[in-house]
Amino acid sequence: MKTLVAAVFVTILASVWAADQPNLEVKEVNNKCVWTLMTDVPKTGGCPATFPGKATLQKYAGAVKDMTARSKKLEEDAKSANAPVTNRITQALIERTEAEQEVNEITAAITNIENSNKALTQKVSGLSAQIRTLTGKMTSLETLVSKLVP
Repeated sequence: MKTLVAAVFVTILASVWAADQPNLEVKEVNNKCVWTLMTDVPKTGGCPATFPGKATLQKYAGAVKDMTARSKKLEEDAKSANAPVTNRITQALIERTEAEQEVNEITAAITNIENSNKALTQKVSGLSAQIRTLTGKMTSLETLVSKLVP
């Protein structure tokens, strides 16, 4: 009888958990991503600060195409005997500066993603602690039920 009561109790808890699972949501607050718990299913797309949209990815793809075209132009200029050496050096320095700026932007985006992942890891560890607490409470409740049912 005790096991039947415990099984019914666990089944009810499992069905409540399955019916209303907590979900993680990413929101942007003050240009920072915040991981929170919500009851509805999170929207796709996530936080624009850490998950760039399609336009951002297209911007980077366009920048790569532009850099490829510019590098081909630099090769043609280097082959040309009419272009002075200083002009080619200046052009190469400009290209290098632009490439470094793009690398810095990508590095900043990666840093934002890593920070968000750390925050999510902390949230998940907090959830596992809550699950352990609930498991302990369920065990104590099962003990109380077993004392009540002879």
